[in-house]
Amino acid sequence: MSLVQSLVVLMLVANPATGSPEEASSVVSTGTRYWDVIETYLDPESRLFRSASSRGNRNRAGNRVFIFDRIRMLDAPFLLLAARSSIHRTRYESRGATEAAISRKFIQNFDLCLQYYPLLADSDEDLEAILNAIRHLRGNKYFRTYLIRRCVPGLASDSLFALYLQENLAPRRRELKTILQKNLMYKDEDPLVAVTSMDALFQLPRNDIARALAADPAVQAYEKEKGRAFSLLLADEKDAPALSHKTRSLCDTALRDISGTARFLASRRSPEKCASPYVRNQIKAYVERACREYPLSDKKDLLALVADGDDGQGA
Repeated sequence: MSLVQSLVVLMLVANPATGSPEEASSVVSTGTRYWDVIETYLDPESRLFRSASSRGNRNRAGNRVFIFDRIRMLDAPFLLLAARSSIHRTRYESRGATEAAISRKFIQNFDLCLQYYPLLADSDEDLEAILNAIRHLRGNKYFRTYLIRRCVPGLASDSLFALYLQENLAPRRRELKTILQKNLMYKDEDPLVAVTSMDALFQLPRNDIARALAADPAVQAYEKEKGRAFSLLLADEKDAPALSHKTRSLCDTALRDISGTARFLASRRSPEKCASPYVRNQIKAYVERACREYPLSDKKDLLALVADGDDGQGA
């Protein structure tokens, strides 16, 4: 039994609201059952949690059972192992379910495991462990996409875990982009991971443009007067707001990022570089969408790269 597992047992034994020592020991008796600890002692819907809350804890005031008492002896690596351990249980319990139902169950269990990760992460190694999980080509597709979506604002619902990733990865944006691009450079990458990586690569500069426009007083006044959102596609209209130099600079940088991402994706759109027809079609859709939604200076060239009938078409 590892040190962390031993500490978990001590925590559970010391807290009568969490069950008997025998129950605690049986839960962490094997190194592959990290998920059982999370499910049994951190899930508010678990039997032990509900019974403990109903009968109260004589060592504390009232009937309150504090969740922090249950995590104070864990650490970030334990929670990450629990998330990985939950994959096998989820697969078993989701036999015969639809893809959407399986995905929801994975997200629910990953949320349960990682919701307190930011409170326990205390080193760069804890962040690096997340990036390594995203890099892991043979890793579970649901886990990798779950992590990717929480690295970039706008791809998943807000949470403490997502905020932790986004704040800590902001200064490592180039590294994150490289990881996402490498996912797409693997010919046999799982389609779900590949498309999610595309989502993230495009969302990063989209967020940059949205933040820049939202902070510009001229845009704020325009939207208040017109009662509609301003888009860079409207920049050439006669009544368009006069963007500040800072806003124009930020948007120009983001537009170059979008163009670069679109060109990179187009370069991967061939059966020799991407095995999945679905992903190849999604590449075309993303490039066309970027050209449709933003005033890209190389729009014609980008559209030509994904035009049906050229050497790179993958439909």
